[in-house]
Amino acid sequence: MTIFNHAHFLRHISLPTLRQFTDAHPLGPELAIDWGQPEDTLPRLLNDAVAIRQDSLSNAELLEVIGWMQWLELEQRHLVWMRAERYRWEDISKRFGCCTRTAQRRWNGALQVIEINLFAR
Repeated sequence: MTIFNHAHFLRHISLPTLRQFTDAHPLGPELAIDWGQPEDTLPRLLNDAVAIRQDSLSNAELLEVIGWMQWLELEQRHLVWMRAERYRWEDISKRFGCCTRTAQRRWNGALQVIEINLFAR
C-alpha cells in the first residue's frame, strides 16, 4: 500500500509547479524558502518550512479552530477529527456504520457547517 502525503506530493512535482504552488498558497509568504538552492533539495526545504510553521501555531489559533468544532454535532466532530488524524475512509465508514461515500458526504457536510458559520461572522 502506498501512503500519499504532502511530503510525497512535494517531492514529485516539477520545480516551476512547486514554486507556483507555494507562491499561490496562503501560507506561502510566511515560509522562508531560498529558491536558489539546488532543485533536489527544495522539496525537503519546503517540507521543513511547513513543519516549522505548523509547530509555531499559536495557542490562540489552536483555540479558535477548536471553537469551530462547537458548531458541529458530536458525531460530526468525531468524523472531522478522525479524518484530521488521517484515518482511512474505510475505517471511518466502519466506525459510523455507513459506506465510504456516505462518510465522505457527511464529512463534506460538516466542513460546510464550519464554512457557513465562518462566513456568517
